[in-house]
Amino acid sequence: MVQAVQAVKAVDALKRKPEEYRYQTFFSELDLWQFIAITDDRTCPACMNYDTRFYKGTELRTEFEFLLIIDEDTIFAKVHPNCRCELRRITYSEHYLSITEKEQKP
Repeated sequence: MVQAVQAVKAVDALKRKPEEYRYQTFFSELDLWQFIAITDDRTCPACMNYDTRFYKGTELRTEFEFLLIIDEDTIFAKVHPNCRCELRRITYSEHYLSITEKEQKP
């Protein structure tokens, strides 16, 4: 049953992908994203916990159920209603390599 619910959520997330980005990857293992919290007096604790964390594209749908794709490098995280925070694509290959090397070390 749990797998069926996850499959429905995955299909629903694909439907939220704008048509003009049909051939752009967002959710692959090679896509790397960083959570950017809008830090001011209105920032919630949940968003502060995510701030500056990195996510592979394969993790986005499970972490951010209601994400909204803005363009090829920006996704609104939609952690909660009225969330202003976003995910930014990391395009620097050396930065990606440093992140994945840290993951592989024991």
